[in-house]
Amino acid sequence: MKRRMGASYLLCTMLAASMLLAACGARSDVGSEPDAVTAAGNEQATNEQQPAQPQEQEADQPLPDKANVGEEAPQDAIEETKTPVNVYFTDEEQTGLSERTRELVLPANDSKSKVEAAFKALQQDGDNGEVSLWKHAELLSIAVDGQAVTLDIHLPDEARFGAPGEALAIESLTKTLFQFDDVDAIDILIDGEKADSLMGHEMLDHPIVKP
Repeated sequence: MKRRMGASYLLCTMLAASMLLAACGARSDVGSEPDAVTAAGNEQATNEQQPAQPQEQEADQPLPDKANVGEEAPQDAIEETKTPVNVYFTDEEQTGLSERTRELVLPANDSKSKVEAAFKALQQDGDNGEVSLWKHAELLSIAVDGQAVTLDIHLPDEARFGAPGEALAIESLTKTLFQFDDVDAIDILIDGEKADSLMGHEMLDHPIVKP
């Protein structure tokens, strides 16, 4: 009888211990769930606070052409026309002027380029033995102010003449340039200075005005 009671007591003790252990395990599981939920919530909040990273440019997306960056549209070409211009030369003895017509390519509405083209024509000898009076002169610059033209010229020794040649040189230049409607006055400078004479013989007006 005592053995049965002892066995029953031992069985009840073991059953009670098992139930106690099961209850403690359930409490441990229940207590761990809020921690897991809290960790998940913290991770989501951290992800929301971080700014979205910009996406990298796709490799196959075409890049802007550097060759075209900063390029300007080409300006309209200046209209040029062939214009007959009378150019004046002399002979070997410098006895007077002879007139020859040259076809010059002149830009429209550009007085400076017109004067430059005409001066270059004056520097070339004629086709029939005519002699240029400005062949050895050096044109340093051209300035245009309205209808007034200023020529800055350098005259080496071979470009200088006596009194008759000097007078013919001035006359050939003025008669050639005064053909242009937009040239009413010519001021000739020698190495940037307003000299009293072109070559030391004839008085030089500043400016020479179209008659």
